Amino acid sequence: AALDNARLDFANNKCVVVNGGGVQNKRFNFDYVFEPGSGQDDLFEQVAKATVADILQGYNGTIFAYGQTGSGKTYTMFGTPKQKGIIPRCAEALFDGIQNAKAEVSEVYIKCSFVEIYQENVRDLLNPTGKKLRIREKQDGSTYIEGAAEEYCENPGDIYKVIEEGNKHRAVASTDMNSTSSRSHSVLIISLTQRLSNGTQLEGGLNLADLAGSERLDRTNVSGIGLQEAKKINQSLSALGNCINALTDRTRTHIPFRDSVLTYLLKDALGGNSKTVLVVCCSPDGIDVFETLSTLRFAERAKKVKNNAQVNTRLTVEQYQKLVEDLKRKLKEREKLIGNLKKALANGGQISPEMLKALSEGPEQARPMTASSLSASGGLLLDDDSVAVADTPRRERGSVMMASQTHIKEESFVIDDNHDMK
Repeated sequence: AALDNARLDFANNKCVVVNGGGVQNKRFNFDYVFEPGSGQDDLFEQVAKATVADILQGYNGTIFAYGQTGSGKTYTMFGTPKQKGIIPRCAEALFDGIQNAKAEVSEVYIKCSFVEIYQENVRDLLNPTGKKLRIREKQDGSTYIEGAAEEYCENPGDIYKVIEEGNKHRAVASTDMNSTSSRSHSVLIISLTQRLSNGTQLEGGLNLADLAGSERLDRTNVSGIGLQEAKKINQSLSALGNCINALTDRTRTHIPFRDSVLTYLLKDALGGNSKTVLVVCCSPDGIDVFETLSTLRFAERAKKVKNNAQVNTRLTVEQYQKLVEDLKRKLKEREKLIGNLKKALANGGQISPEMLKALSEGPEQARPMTASSLSASGGLLLDDDSVAVADTPRRERGSVMMASQTHIKEESFVIDDNHDMK
């Protein structure tokens, strides 16, 4: 009876109110909330359009869907032939942006990889040999998948073919809660390289992830291999929650990215060099109120994560040489200034205000990359009977959006003996 009275109410397009699950009129504020009946076009405009524009400017971006099993994540990301989801719409917007690129863009290259994380192993969906791929770390701390097949794409249709081919090999199974339940996390990786007329390269990367849903075994009733899949899914989502907690706790100095393949692969999206969007799917059904409530609390905390997105620029040899010469010149200026200061002190003289100012300011630092605060957006979209909620992190903060049915506490994330997330 208590669950029958549980419900979600929509105060406006930025606030959802939860009644039930031990709370009354609990308000959660996000950058955007999509009510049942919202369309894929609305979601793309509010959530993903700005991210594609950022990629064209040389930033990294990540959009991933998160929520309970059966809540509409795959529909949100991939859609249907008649109702295209975020991923195909991003592909179209990306090529539209290239067509309208500024005159200084002389060459453009786009390539795609498509992988899944199945039971904590990375598998190539474009080259399904069964070989386990490894995640490697670059000198700058970012990660990549070693040996993943890459397909060069010249139009949106080429990306559609990559998606179609990859989805043929993705792990899917039927449960009591979802007849086509994803048994793995999938990640479509789009790399964009733009060569400018002066030789500089802008390199943007877009990760589009459809995460497998969290599961309660007393409701999905899986067994055998399905039980092992559910355990690994829940453990990886638990690790994601722990990383979010660590990133928002100022007393923590270690972020446990390596506790899961998922968090290690997407660590740039979590507090790193990326403009990140978290799309969270929630169920409006009263029976799901406990999962929805804990998910909204998770999203509320994740909203506090701050990223440090930068334009990814690769200079030419000549530009690097000029940069070195500028630094040498400024070093000589500083050495001369220090020499004059020593002479003045040795002769018992006073230091002029102008010299003190020059010494304190020093030469300007030449930097090949421009730093920028995180600008992200979030959203969520479900099937006709589902609720969509979105959140957009702005310049001064990172963010994540609300989620549903994750059975997660805000403070910590563990898996109990029944493989439920608590």
